[in-house]
Formats: sequence, structure tokens, C-alpha cells
Amino acid sequence: MTLRDADSLVDPASGYRLSPETNFDRQGVEVRTAESGAIRPDLVLQRQVQTPAGTLTWDTVHVWDLKTGAAGFRQSWLDAVNSRLTPIAPPEIVRP
Repeated sequence: MTLRDADSLVDPASGYRLSPETNFDRQGVEVRTAESGAIRPDLVLQRQVQTPAGTLTWDTVHVWDLKTGAAGFRQSWLDAVNSRLTPIAPPEIVRP
């Protein structure tokens, strides 16, 4: 899935966006290039919210990760996703 595909599924003007294969640094900030310790979920649903200062930012609603085998989440990855992105819903595995 590309960003264009994601935008065709969820219109960013709706206040929501899908972010496929996006890198997040240790602070949960979206970065272009994965650095040491970065996480990269397969798909993230985000909603736009206004901060108390009046600026717009994206909050994580849900995280999906594709697993093709029997393995589940590594606990360290799950802990990183929950602490850095603080999704509203628990991360979910998608299996083909």
C-alpha cells in the first residue's frame, strides 16, 4: 500500500489519515528514515486534533501489523508502539 492508496481509502480532509509503513523515532515522531530504535508499523490510523496551543497534530487511533507466519507481536515492539504512539485501540495483527 502506498500513501496514495491510503488517501483513496480515507480522505485526509476528513481529519483522519492512514499511514502505511511509517517510521517513528524513540519519541513517537514521524521520521523519513528509520534510525536506531525506530519502529515501523505496517499501517497506522491517525486523527487530527488541536493542541491547547491551537496547532494541529496527529494522534494515533489504531495500529495494525501484518504477520504472515504464526508469530505474534514481540513484547518489546508492542511496548514501544504503546508508549510512543499511545494508540486509542490496542495494536492488532492482520494475517493474510
